[in-house]
Amino acid sequence: MFKQYVRNGGACLLLWWLVVYVQSIRNIGLVSTILFFFSVVVIALRYHQLRVPLLCGAFFLPLAALDIPSPFVVTTALVGLSVLVQKTERKTIIHPLVVFYGLFLALALFSIAYTPHPDPWHKMVDYAQAGVFLALLALLVSSEAEVVCIMSWLALFAALSLVVSYTHYHLGSENTYLGQKVYGALGEEAMVGKATLSNLDSTRRFIWAGMDPNFYGMALLAGFMAALTMWESGVFKTPYLHAVFLAMIATGILATYSRSTLIVAGVGSVFYYLSLGKFPVKVAVIGAGLLGVLLSYNPQIADRIGTIQDNLVEEGGTGRLDAIKNGLVFWAEAPLGHGIGSVEIGMEPPDQNGNVGTSHSTYVDILAECGFEGLGLFCSMIFCAYRRGRENLQFLYGPRAVFVRGLRATMVAMALFIATIPVCNLAIFFVILFLTSQKFELVAPISSESET
Repeated sequence: MFKQYVRNGGACLLLWWLVVYVQSIRNIGLVSTILFFFSVVVIALRYHQLRVPLLCGAFFLPLAALDIPSPFVVTTALVGLSVLVQKTERKTIIHPLVVFYGLFLALALFSIAYTPHPDPWHKMVDYAQAGVFLALLALLVSSEAEVVCIMSWLALFAALSLVVSYTHYHLGSENTYLGQKVYGALGEEAMVGKATLSNLDSTRRFIWAGMDPNFYGMALLAGFMAALTMWESGVFKTPYLHAVFLAMIATGILATYSRSTLIVAGVGSVFYYLSLGKFPVKVAVIGAGLLGVLLSYNPQIADRIGTIQDNLVEEGGTGRLDAIKNGLVFWAEAPLGHGIGSVEIGMEPPDQNGNVGTSHSTYVDILAECGFEGLGLFCSMIFCAYRRGRENLQFLYGPRAVFVRGLRATMVAMALFIATIPVCNLAIFFVILFLTSQKFELVAPISSESET
């Protein structure tokens, strides 16, 4: 069942995953650095169809455990260099999503001239890195087989992340090499603040040290929808393998106590099955059984789910509706935007926990900082991807149509999710946008033998 992930360079990619996983638990020193670079270079130069899955794998792994400065930036740079070296395979960078985001970056850069933030460059760098990632996608992805490959690896990496998070949960983050590094860099209080839930007797999340729950929830959501798409479409030779992945990822979502991820995964699933015109009997049965098992193991999951309304209004999280309202009030003071980074210092009043600096919504943050014109450019990327996905459905049928509907549902779910979190790493969101926007050919349907 698993052989399709091992062949054609998959073993090298799994070696890369294993190296990071082991290093996060116990320091294996120079061995981890050598194996890391070896696997990245081999994949970048030889197994071209796995370059984007390699980059995506970083969203589901504690790369901070590696004794390498900015491992994700290093990996991205090596993949980018491989594109430059192999000129014969270079594809065009001109793509509607790249154009829209390029204009957005130009607007954000211009806003530095009037932002009140004393150091807006850190956020500008984050936006620019996401732009580089999007440009790489345009250079690396152009075929249906590559889209299927990326979706299948998203599902696998999301499922395997449960192994990583459970190991750190079981051992205790403070007893792992990664935990010791995070303790040293951020201090115990900062690490525990992300990994526990103060309103549930300091219940620990299934999450590794230093990982932001919002970003991890975003990655799990992408993996969940990818596994669901692969299972329902049957474009892979062993679709029930993705049913196993789906159950593992759903376990991870529940065990991280991420209510936003849980809600949006449900909405995305409903949207997908409505577009297919059928009731998700299999998913409903698996979900009910899985929830029953988890509740018997940890009843506090039910308590966490039951506080969703409180999270929106008062308790838990940040009181998100109030945070969004404050963000809109802040934007109304300057409809053209206050400038990049301004939300971090200009939003008042603070939330119930005394925190300022976010509306807890990517869209509202962009609106407040870059104005309606900036939000318009950002949302144009979403509308463009959705429209392209809909155009593909005009001539597709069978498994290909089911697959494309799943891509579109994944994009809708991700677009909804970022409405509930502050601006964070946009790279994984751009992966889904770009895959959804790919033009599918009229002939040559997706093969279950697609290289992965």
